[in-house]
Amino acid sequence: MFERSNEAQLDQAATERLESLWRRVQRIHTRAKRCNDNNKDENAWARVVWEALEAVVEDGATCLEINSVQSQSIHPDYLSVDISGLTVSKKADFVLAFCGDDNDNISKVYEDFRSSNKGATLSPMMDAYTSGLALACAIELKEAGGKATEAEMQLAVYHAAMLWKIRELINMRRERPMEEKDIESLVPSVVGWTVIGHKWSLYISSLLPDNSIMCQGPFDGLQTSTSTRHGILLLLNLLQRVTTMASNMLWPTMQEILGEGGIRGWRHHFGETMANES
Repeated sequence: MFERSNEAQLDQAATERLESLWRRVQRIHTRAKRCNDNNKDENAWARVVWEALEAVVEDGATCLEINSVQSQSIHPDYLSVDISGLTVSKKADFVLAFCGDDNDNISKVYEDFRSSNKGATLSPMMDAYTSGLALACAIELKEAGGKATEAEMQLAVYHAAMLWKIRELINMRRERPMEEKDIESLVPSVVGWTVIGHKWSLYISSLLPDNSIMCQGPFDGLQTSTSTRHGILLLLNLLQRVTTMASNMLWPTMQEILGEGGIRGWRHHFGETMANES
């Protein structure tokens, strides 16, 4: 982007980026502190979550957009069922989805999929807009003092819907449904967070051969917080890493799923990425 010889310009640009980042950190910290100190509700905390996600998504390094899905429903076909046989209709609060507005590659993949699969949806959502987007990860929010187990269950239900939808999309491109032994290698895992007040906890969910869901987390080393500026910097760094992986690894897999020629699975993308970095 910059000429090597133009160090002044480079230093100025770096300084401006750091100042912009610090202003963002200050805003997140101030807003989160007000929410916590004044016992504000989930709607107030939602602004903190949006601000943190926006800090990462807006920089243009990813192909993701933020969507609030608090008022949207999951299609009944993708809802979990509890041990009593009742449908569990819990849902998440935010999703990051692959957006084609500023990405010609994504736009073309979406356009080709829709022209070849009239009426088919890309996500498990019933909303007219988000049903037409491939989803990358989900965030379930509770106000400070909210129940962690309830947040985990809601995220797991949403992850299950995402994974079952991906399985369906893969099978649409196959003459016969996937065999059980192929599910773990062909259906990519999905990532998400529970946010309870200041505390952000990361989870990874995978589809198992029997079509059940394994949701792993929280991971001690990946828990972050908006209670301090240092914690916010760690959070933004983790968000950046996850969204970059989604753009560089999950999207190529989704492109194969939605395009012609079947799918080789997500693990070869991981292998290629590691090989390129070594």
